[in-house]
Amino acid sequence: RVYVVHPKNSECFYLRILLHVVKGPTSFENVRTVQGITHNTYQAACK
Repeated sequence: RVYVVHPKNSECFYLRILLHVVKGPTSFENVRTVQGITHNTYQAACK
């Protein structure tokens, strides 16, 4: 279960978005990796 997060809590908010999109994440670093590029923040990975 993924809980509701207020957008003002930006890192948790973007992590929540990524957890809905990334299939089978194995680590927090894996969640931040998009097209082979590991981003520093979840917000950067979303953009």
